[in-house]
Amino acid sequence: MNPRLRLFLAGLLSTALAVWVGITLAKEEHFIAMLSAGVCVWAVLSWTRGPLAEAWLLGFLVFGYVIGNRGFAQMTPVPQLPLFFSELGLGIVLLLVLLRGALQRELPVRRDWLNSLLLLWLVLGTGRVWMDVRTHGFMALRDFAMVYYLLYFFVTQALAAHAPSRGILHAALRATFGLLPLTALLSMLFPNFFLSNLLVEGVPLIFYKADLLATFLFTGFIVLLPAGNFRWFEDG
Repeated sequence: MNPRLRLFLAGLLSTALAVWVGITLAKEEHFIAMLSAGVCVWAVLSWTRGPLAEAWLLGFLVFGYVIGNRGFAQMTPVPQLPLFFSELGLGIVLLLVLLRGALQRELPVRRDWLNSLLLLWLVLGTGRVWMDVRTHGFMALRDFAMVYYLLYFFVTQALAAHAPSRGILHAALRATFGLLPLTALLSMLFPNFFLSNLLVEGVPLIFYKADLLATFLFTGFIVLLPAGNFRWFEDG
């Protein structure tokens, strides 16, 4: 294609998209704007050839769910869709990982006993949910998250094979668990601020459930534990 024609078409499409985004924002509809921003960020990150866009998204989800806990978990980024951050993020990350895998002719699954066992659990859990829906209805679908969240293992495994993306995931874990003790302490000292002021569309941004907080704090201790041998006393 002629470079001038390609530039003209790109400019025309960008102008039309900008007008569309402006109209939807004027109507207080944010889905098209968020989708456009996501595509632009993905394109920029892909062009820089650094950490993959899906690694950044996965790092954001880890940070949000650990620091925000039940508060962040109850937020829906797109009001028109009954999806939370985790389900929407998992769908996007899984789609990108599968697309990259198809282009490279690689599956995000390894042939070892752990992957085989987890795949078996996923198949059994998926088959069982259809029987449980007849008995428990919506509650069975809600609890099905314990099964399909297993897909996070496979996408993380695939991203960890890419060195820059693995670095981003490590940095996200260190930042998350390094900040968690501070936010947990502040939430206990100033609960009214977190429950009444730090809100997003009426939902607390940070709201801790005691058992989850204890689990995350212990996980953070393990993650941040220095590697290597401990020397409690200097050799005399």
